[in-house]
Amino acid sequence: MTDAFRLCSAALLAASLSAFVMPAEAQTPKSGQPVQAASSDPVADLLLRQGDRYHRAPDAAQDPDELRRTQALNAEIAAQNDLAENEDRANAAAHAKAQAAYQSQLEAAEADRIRHKSDLNTAAQAQADYERQMADWQATVAACERGDRARCNAGRQPSK
Repeated sequence: MTDAFRLCSAALLAASLSAFVMPAEAQTPKSGQPVQAASSDPVADLLLRQGDRYHRAPDAAQDPDELRRTQALNAEIAAQNDLAENEDRANAAAHAKAQAAYQSQLEAAEADRIRHKSDLNTAAQAQADYERQMADWQATVAACERGDRARCNAGRQPSK
């Protein structure tokens, strides 16, 4: 970026922002005269609000070579502004795409977390069932060893 571009961009930004911040009736130069509400030259408006007077000379009264250089610089700045705007749009689109991908990853991670929690609950239930069945089997074995035929026979699987 050139220094002229930065300077012009800063001046235009300042002029744009100050137009929104200060109401037209509150804008008065040091001389006490109210500022015109609408002007086609934001730089002149900015300078006037700061107490400076700026009067643009008509094109016919200006040096043709200087006008040509000014128009070329303005065209270059406009092209740079267009390029920056296109970059901003591309960056915003890339950001939106990355944000959507991130949101998708978050949703997938949440689904994985829920699935994992469900798997843990299923495993815990299976472990509890196993421990209950093992305790029942051990009680049946102990009953058989004690000679409790009713309990011993109750734990047998029917023969085929």
